[in-house]
Order: sequence, then C-alpha cells, then structure tokens
Amino acid sequence: MADSHCLEVTTEDPAIEFIYLRDITYFSLMLQKGVFDGFLDNLPITSLEKFEAIRLEKADLKVLSKQFKISNNLLYRYLSLLKFINIDNENDEIYNKFKLETQVIIYVMNRLDYSIEKEVNSKIKFISFHDDPTFNVFESLSNDPKEKEENQLEKLELFFKDFENDFKEIAPKCLKIYSEYIYSLKAKNSPIKSNESN
Repeated sequence: MADSHCLEVTTEDPAIEFIYLRDITYFSLMLQKGVFDGFLDNLPITSLEKFEAIRLEKADLKVLSKQFKISNNLLYRYLSLLKFINIDNENDEIYNKFKLETQVIIYVMNRLDYSIEKEVNSKIKFISFHDDPTFNVFESLSNDPKEKEENQLEKLELFFKDFENDFKEIAPKCLKIYSEYIYSLKAKNSPIKSNESN
C-alpha cells in the first residue's frame, strides 16, 4: 500500500477461499487503521437510526480507495460486513433494511447476457458491490427483455442469499477480530490505577 505508483490491487476470477481470506484481511486492516472508529457509537445496531448512521460519503471513498488500493466496491463490502456482524438477524426491521441495502448495490458482471443458472451451477462469484449508490438492481434485471417479470424477484433472492452465505462463512472470524479490537480500545482508554496512593 505504500507504493505511490500502485493505484489498485485486484484479482481476476479469484477462488472462493481467496475471497474469504481477502475479506478477513482487509476487514482487519481497516479496523486497525481506525476506518470504522467513527461508527462505534452506533454499534451494535439496535435501531434503523443507527443503521442509517453507518455510511461512507463520496469523499471518504476517494481517500480510502487511495489508501488501501481497493475499489469502492470492496469498501462498500467491508462496511456492510461491519453491519452484518453487528445486526440482530431476529430483528426483522433491521435485517430487511440490510437486505434492501444489499440489493441496491448488487453488481452483475454482465447484465445483459447474465445467466443465474450458469452462475449457480458453476458457483462463480460475480456478485459484489456497485460503485454507483443509485444503482437499481430491479432496473438491471429488467434490461434483458427475454426475462419475465416473475423471475426477477427469484433472481434477486438468489443474489442476496449467495452474498449472505459468503458473509456467514467469515462472520465468526471477523466478529472475533472486531471484539478483540474493541477490547484493545477499552484497555487503551482505561488506564490502570496506580497503587502508590494506597
């Protein structure tokens, strides 16, 4: 990351194990660099207000993308991972908000010729976050006139479940990393009282 000539680090067609390792590594690195410190007062996420407060602005994306040499897609991904390990899946209101937000930023590698059957059968991961926060997954899925409207919601559900399953695989490790980071912050901010006064 210290190489000023390097603009972005990326991997074409990574294996799923590599994706998991990459996600855990970058999530840990962003924690240690204090990227998420401004969100800690809203964690864990116990209300929609707290959920909405955890977001990256365009200016943040520009700085962080340059700092970590990764795309906005991955920055959104790791922010969403932070949310994922801090939401109560039993709270339907918050969970559905997370699901809706994920739908908005789903990216399909080839929108016009994309085949969900091919993706499911080959298990190739073409789902990531979209750079454009105004991207509408329903519009994307409607681009292909061959697709029937009744199939779109089914596709969307498959996209989300695939994405969610990826997060479930790495959530325990990421939650452990997050918990250790929070503990270290508390230890740093709570100096041990000296016994000299006793």
